[in-house]
Amino acid sequence: MPPLQTLLFQIGGGGLVAWLLILAAVLIATRRRYVTPDPPTDELETCRPAVVNLLVNGWRCTPEAVHATLTDLAARGFLDFHRDNGRASIHILDPDPLRLTQYERRLMSRLREHAHGNRTPLEALGFRFRRDRFRWLRRFHAEVAADARARRVARTGLNTDFLAGAALLPALALAGWTYLEVTRDPLLSAAAVLVAVVVLLLQLASLARDRHRPTPIGRRTAAHWLGVRSYLRERRPELAGATLGDTPISDDYLSYAVALGLTPGISVQLDPARNPDDEPAPTMRPGATPTPDSP
Repeated sequence: MPPLQTLLFQIGGGGLVAWLLILAAVLIATRRRYVTPDPPTDELETCRPAVVNLLVNGWRCTPEAVHATLTDLAARGFLDFHRDNGRASIHILDPDPLRLTQYERRLMSRLREHAHGNRTPLEALGFRFRRDRFRWLRRFHAEVAADARARRVARTGLNTDFLAGAALLPALALAGWTYLEVTRDPLLSAAAVLVAVVVLLLQLASLARDRHRPTPIGRRTAAHWLGVRSYLRERRPELAGATLGDTPISDDYLSYAVALGLTPGISVQLDPARNPDDEPAPTMRPGATPTPDSP
């Protein structure tokens, strides 16, 4: 029988290699999925724009999911956009609307939290710390994914909780090997190895967190919305340069164009997750005049 040190090193090294192979298999199984777009079409289905964003980006949300939700809430009459003294703001027309999804309620709650009266300056929606931005977006995206699962266009990826527990095996074995091999401060050295290995593996395991996979319905729906994106690119090229100052918010295609990543100007204007250290969002066009249907 090999010495204990050798046995611990073999267990630790082999366990580490096996753990990394399992992680690689999980990442491959939950990799981004792309589908072949349908022919261009102008038919809008019933998916919320945020869910559309998830579908056309390989079952991962992008920040445009938040921007599209804001635009959609305005199109449905819950919000309105205004320009006051060159600064853009959001007016809350219905502070507590019914039949909202969880992520729509989260966004409305953030608007109310920073509102003065019924008005929220766009810049007030920034986050002081980047970690707060990350956490808020992660929760928002998780709720969009839950809506997608409820619509049967997505399913949960592989459960990665077991990876956290499995990380203890190689970490403890390598820590034990260190304790037996190191002659000076063996306990401290073993503890350092244990913590370092666990932290490293948990960071790697986070790569597989919050991943979703398509369903057959989801693939067909994603192909349809990619066809809508092709249609908007070909037939509505003006949306590429659209801003909230010159495009009617009641345009049925606007919130979906935002979700599909076709309106970079509006995405910059409507960035509630921006960091205050970033460049300020551009204000609405000075010549724009608010109307009941447009800011």
